[in-house]
Amino acid sequence: MCQVNRCCCFSLKTGCLIIGMVDLLIYIIALVTASVNISNDSTGIPIVVESSLSIIAAVLLIFGVMKENPVYLKFWLIFKGIVLTILCVIFVWIILAVTLSSALQGAEGGEIIVFSVFICIIAVIIGLSIYWWYVVKSYKRVLKMALPK
Repeated sequence: MCQVNRCCCFSLKTGCLIIGMVDLLIYIIALVTASVNISNDSTGIPIVVESSLSIIAAVLLIFGVMKENPVYLKFWLIFKGIVLTILCVIFVWIILAVTLSSALQGAEGGEIIVFSVFICIIAVIIGLSIYWWYVVKSYKRVLKMALPK
């Protein structure tokens, strides 16, 4: 299994705390934004549910890192693994749907560039999410090895 020893230039513990805090901030903003928009229509309900679960996962991650207890990291790893899998499937589906449809046929050069930039941004987000997942998984493994048997 792939394991990392550091998170960028930080220790795994510090990296996991940063990941948890960034996750918490992003999903609090997403929850507030979706909650404001939910009054207009019900399309924001899945975002509210996913944001709420992500906030719980981020809090458990931060708590688990601070208490050095690998059990609390498990929910974040499972939940983010599921979300990441769904995101990858949707990403591939969007690429296939757009490239196989007539959307790009006859498209102007600017539209293709915008689509390409969008795809690159999503790919970077997925790559960063996979890296973050491996950082948390590696820290969980370090904590489990340090537990007395």
